[in-house]
Amino acid sequence: MRRRSCAAPDHRPTTTGPAARSPFPQIQGEPEMTTDIAVLDRVRQIVAVLTERPVEEIRPEDRLFEDLSLDSLQITELAEKLENDTGLSVDEDQLNAAGVTVVRCAELAAGH
Repeated sequence: MRRRSCAAPDHRPTTTGPAARSPFPQIQGEPEMTTDIAVLDRVRQIVAVLTERPVEEIRPEDRLFEDLSLDSLQITELAEKLENDTGLSVDEDQLNAAGVTVVRCAELAAGH
């Protein structure tokens, strides 16, 4: 009798070009996806704590004010926590603009 593996097949993206790229430009000296995803994940974690929601509910396209109901004090806390945890500085004025998303916050933190 032959056994079959229950493991899922390895599905790695084979797409090249813009469709396979992360939402961020590459950070110099770092592997593109690793750094970008790490920054986005950290932003999502901080926002989850500030909003008292599970991190799984924080989507990259969520807007800080409009969707997540962050206030200006929480935006300040987000910027400070990002800088303390990662050394990445974010301009609070840019975060306080209407329509800024979680992914845009990560882009700003990464210097883009």
